[in-house]
Amino acid sequence: MYAFTHKNAKIGVFRLTLPSLKQTAWLEIRQLLDKYELPYQENKTEGVMTFPNGTTIIFRALDDMRKIRSLNMDYIYVEQAEEIDKDIFMELDSRIRGQATQEDYGQLLLVVTPEMQSHWIYKRFHKIEDEKACVVHFHYTENPFVDENYIQMAEDRKKFDYDTYARLTLGKWGLVGDIIYQNWDIKESSRGFEYYTGGSDFGFNNPSCFLLVGWLDNEAYVIDEVYERNRINY
Repeated sequence: MYAFTHKNAKIGVFRLTLPSLKQTAWLEIRQLLDKYELPYQENKTEGVMTFPNGTTIIFRALDDMRKIRSLNMDYIYVEQAEEIDKDIFMELDSRIRGQATQEDYGQLLLVVTPEMQSHWIYKRFHKIEDEKACVVHFHYTENPFVDENYIQMAEDRKKFDYDTYARLTLGKWGLVGDIIYQNWDIKESSRGFEYYTGGSDFGFNNPSCFLLVGWLDNEAYVIDEVYERNRINY
């Protein structure tokens, strides 16, 4: 849409490696243009698409920062942005300064499959408020073209690896592995409890958590809990 509504715009489509880019975003864009019979010319050797209004899309790998220096872009799209490091992002961000950007607007779009919360993208866009940035979350249930086989595969992940299920199916950023219990279920004790313990994890920006736990036959039951942000310890 940006290509056809902005004359002489410079658009960049990037991924960490060129083979991966050719198999994903580059191929998908070409297929969409052909499907809707939209006019364009393509130089596959140079990795450039040209449109009748003078707009161009260049396809580049991000495995060498020298490949993107000196570029003046209006719109940048990064496929699987979790693959790149923060320095490459900052270099790309400084490239949004083309003619169409000055006349209308420019944009840097990162498409991400969530990784761990230690990843720089999570820290940069989910932990820090930025009025110039927007985080948009999509779930497979919002895609009307997903077939039943895909849905079954996506839900089956929960049986084998909950962290993978949370990231790839639910689109949530993962915690550090092996510190959160995941194989829990919901049920009540029918015979009371042998003894009780309490648990706490203090926080302020991150939520504080307080648990009352009952034990029966060496099984822990969470009886009550508090999970709230901005609580002081007293």
